Amino acid sequence: MYAPPAGQERLGLSNVPVQNREMGIRLAASTLAVLLVGVSNSQAQQPPTSGTLTLVFANRNGFVIASDSRRSSLKQRFVCEDPHALAFFCDDSQKVFKTGPRSALAISGFASGGAFGNPLGLQVASVLRRRYQYVDNPAAKPPEWTPPKGAHPAITIGSFYFGAYKSRDAKPPPFDEDHELEQALTAVAAFAAPTDPPHLLNFTTLIADFDKQSAPRIQRIDYVNNAHRAGPLDVMLPDYDPEDVTSECCRLVAESQGKANVVPFRYCFAGVADTAKGIIDGNYPSEDSAIRRYYRRLRHKTLHKMALSEMKSLAHSILVETNRRALGNASDGQLRQTISVVGGRDQIGVFPTKGLSQCCGQNNLPNAEQLLPVKFVRAGFLYDGRSDAVPVNPIGISFYWSGHHDPDEPIGQVFMGDYFRNVTVRLDGNYFVNNRFDSVTFRYSGGECFLPPPPLNEGRNCKLALPIGTIIRPGCAAASSCEQLPQSGPQSDGPDVVGAPIRVESTRCRRMNPDGTITFYVGGECGNTAGMTGPVIK
Repeated sequence: MYAPPAGQERLGLSNVPVQNREMGIRLAASTLAVLLVGVSNSQAQQPPTSGTLTLVFANRNGFVIASDSRRSSLKQRFVCEDPHALAFFCDDSQKVFKTGPRSALAISGFASGGAFGNPLGLQVASVLRRRYQYVDNPAAKPPEWTPPKGAHPAITIGSFYFGAYKSRDAKPPPFDEDHELEQALTAVAAFAAPTDPPHLLNFTTLIADFDKQSAPRIQRIDYVNNAHRAGPLDVMLPDYDPEDVTSECCRLVAESQGKANVVPFRYCFAGVADTAKGIIDGNYPSEDSAIRRYYRRLRHKTLHKMALSEMKSLAHSILVETNRRALGNASDGQLRQTISVVGGRDQIGVFPTKGLSQCCGQNNLPNAEQLLPVKFVRAGFLYDGRSDAVPVNPIGISFYWSGHHDPDEPIGQVFMGDYFRNVTVRLDGNYFVNNRFDSVTFRYSGGECFLPPPPLNEGRNCKLALPIGTIIRPGCAAASSCEQLPQSGPQSDGPDVVGAPIRVESTRCRRMNPDGTITFYVGGECGNTAGMTGPVIK
């Protein structure tokens, strides 16, 4: 068992035991898209947002997928459109995404958290926007790259995922695992309030597309936060596992009356779905025309013939009725207010079996916050001056990358549940939560970082190597309490510096493709080598 040394506290650290436990290793590969994690400079924690209703209807005519646009909190107000005002809800969250000419998905559950004013409220949506940014948007595609004379394609590299030191035995799911979302959710959930139960940080995707016979398919995948104590500090850390719950949560209405080859009416919900379920079951009293029209079809067993326009109207009416009933009492100690956790503009996609689709309502994400840089997650390690970090009952290290990122783009790192002692730690470009620092020297050159004070991070006897004249950003303000070591200029980081910048290294002759792959060229001015390596794991 490790025990931090006694001494004068600088960041409010307390003696926390460190436990060694058996660990497993899981390596995985995938062909999905990019990991994106972002946090802000603010240091106040925000509880996870609540609410959202997502739904899918499908029959022989195609499918309709829909959601509201609201993110909300019943515990604390947060910044919405006005940076100088706080609100319990904000109608700016994109939750329905077109993933291809004949496919879409909707998200619900935990999708934001952390600090006021940070991009975490848009984080999960940002992951999906980068993955699907070129769908129906040719202008956004990468510019054409003309290879130099004599060069020819040598190799095309797709996305890749690396994960190691998984602390729990996890069976591979019987479907393509979305490591990108799992990693993003793990990093975002680390910044949620520690008092929030793990189930409040669960996340759901509804997926809809067509099979080879043009019959619509729907699927529900739940990402369950199996948070547990881990790492050298034995603290609660989030850890996500996907579960296919389609058979339990999605339903069909059998009304073929013996007719063969009838595509039944199917539906699936996620989120605040009690009102939706009451309407679909025919038990919700309403004078709404779309709902009453649905009830007539339900009685006459003709839902398998229901037009997509009717499904769209029904989706809208369900969202309206849910807005009226999904009320919560919000209070942050200063203001009490009754709000609906479902609301804002409808986001509805209509995908016919034949013909062009329409999707998915107005994109509400600010352009500047749509695409966030790639991150490398490190959770549950001891850094004590050795050449390699020591995993101590870790959540693990994980990294996801695809050609939607420029290989020259720096990679930030997220450290959570780690113990640092007697080492040098780079702050720029990195994010720290639930860590402990003893006798550490921080290096900082004025870049973006996130090092909040206790209780999110604790430490003692720290020093800060700071170039003369460098202004410490608010996100790193906790380091200003350390003994400062003025430097004449920025210092380069060697392999012994924890958090030193890492990159994916590649040859220069390359074409970035809209599908997230990169094609590398050889010959002529491109030389005789092609490809990429990294990132280097330190």
